Amino acid sequence: MKKVIDILKNTKWKDVKRSLLYYYPDQIKNITAYEKAYNKIKKFKEIEVKDKKEYIIIRLVEDEYEEWYDICTNKYAFSFRPWIDLVNLKIKKCNLREDDIIAHFIWEITYYGFTEKKIEKEAINIFSKVK
Repeated sequence: MKKVIDILKNTKWKDVKRSLLYYYPDQIKNITAYEKAYNKIKKFKEIEVKDKKEYIIIRLVEDEYEEWYDICTNKYAFSFRPWIDLVNLKIKKCNLREDDIIAHFIWEITYYGFTEKKIEKEAINIFSKVK
């Protein structure tokens, strides 16, 4: 299994952008923010993950109306987790092209915001409502 960080090394923004706009065409308005997120995670260094049994799963989900790709780990969601931790996880065998994998990965990590600081603020907001 390859790590996301290894796949990132083989990608170029123009190819990831093309994949992002193919799978998420309504996100054209946010493409600059996605590019910034891509450039940030591409600079990350390899670190040792805490749980060596955790890995990323990307699977096609279909129902009678539509289909989409789901991306998560075998243990936890991506939400509110440090990007450097997620980038260093391995990906279970996946038949998608590398730029498609990174497009889905970036879409998922930026679900609550385009920077980790914004995501942290959103987490505080959500969790304060739950309490």
